[in-house]
Amino acid sequence: MSPLWCLVLTVRVARRPLWFYSSFAGSVTTGPLSTFLAIYVLKQGYSVVYYSLIVSQASLATILAALVWGALMDRGYRRSLFLIVSYAGILLSVVAMYASRNIVLIGSAYVGLNFFSAASAPAANLLVMQSWKRQEWSSVYGYYLFLGSMGGVVGLVLSALWTVFLPLDTLLLPLIIFSFVATALAATSLRVEAIPVERRAILLDKSSFLHRVTLNPSFYLRVPRADDFKRISKMLRNAFTRPTPILYISLLVFNLGSGIFNTAFNPSLYVRHVTESLVFGVNIFSMLIQGFTMRRSGDLIPEGSERRAAQRGLVYRAAGYLATAASVNYLVSLPLAVTAALSFALAGGYAYSLVYVSLTMLVFRTLPPTRQGGLLGVVSALSGIGAFTGSLLSGALAEKIGYTPTDIVAAALMLSTMVILRVGINEKNTHI
Repeated sequence: MSPLWCLVLTVRVARRPLWFYSSFAGSVTTGPLSTFLAIYVLKQGYSVVYYSLIVSQASLATILAALVWGALMDRGYRRSLFLIVSYAGILLSVVAMYASRNIVLIGSAYVGLNFFSAASAPAANLLVMQSWKRQEWSSVYGYYLFLGSMGGVVGLVLSALWTVFLPLDTLLLPLIIFSFVATALAATSLRVEAIPVERRAILLDKSSFLHRVTLNPSFYLRVPRADDFKRISKMLRNAFTRPTPILYISLLVFNLGSGIFNTAFNPSLYVRHVTESLVFGVNIFSMLIQGFTMRRSGDLIPEGSERRAAQRGLVYRAAGYLATAASVNYLVSLPLAVTAALSFALAGGYAYSLVYVSLTMLVFRTLPPTRQGGLLGVVSALSGIGAFTGSLLSGALAEKIGYTPTDIVAAALMLSTMVILRVGINEKNTHI
């Protein structure tokens, strides 16, 4: 069954409210934008270092946004307003990118887009909890994530076809249209009339938590304090509590390696003479496989097997990185595009879903009822630091030592994460 028919079937059977489909239209817009920006920056004569600076600033914007939007939601404003503001902000950011020919302004607009985009995840999460019964949350979240994934695929397909016939900078025009549609669909959420659900309630349900951090890994109930990090340090010295901080450290290393590889991936293809259209095309397979793997995560990762699934996924991810490194070193143009599509589908699609879902479920088990805010803040901070540092280092590494060694460094960090999990968290010493 084709992905498009699956999407049509989902829409026909699910019969969700209109705002629900803002996820699809919004993802059509945001899905190809990082790839667009990578190509555009290099095409304008700037180096990968400049692109990595923009991506790292976007990571910081996402962290800041999680704090800002979360604090505002806790004040009791209607959740639907945040969904509307999110997609309206994305629309204005894409319009600004199209209207400007200055690379600094385009980069700033992209950072702003990531700031506004971060508001949609908690808003949609809470709207689902307000609008459906608890026993329906898991299936509803699954549809919502699936729509977002398919929107990203459609956006990449559109981009690949568009750049075959038309200039790259005009691609923003259809993305603006889809962004406008997403904003209009989000506006229908104003009809949702229900008692507001507190954000803390997300931590009471595993499917709600997984959905929330899948859409945006930065999740703060409050700003983490120095005491929170001191508590983590003390936990490391206790054999019974040690697995929890070790898990959090593994997330830091995982996001560091992922940030390094993901930031360098698209530029490494473009500088090796892969056409604009094919660069978008390479990303399609990864997005498609990631979407379907996320949908089947319950079957792929049975209860109690999360640690082993994460280790397996990390080995697959490292293998995908190494295959990409070899491809970038020895191939160019179409042969590189084909091999990179396969290796990235393994690393960024299947393996990513295994690792991310498994680690998220392990984190969920470590959040005690009395200290959820503090520990969750530490997890989000460490993950954010890893992603930010990885993006920042990626450009410098690629410029200094080349793309192939940069991919090898990222693969080594994936294997290091696997070793941390294997040695630090085992059946004999863990309560996770």
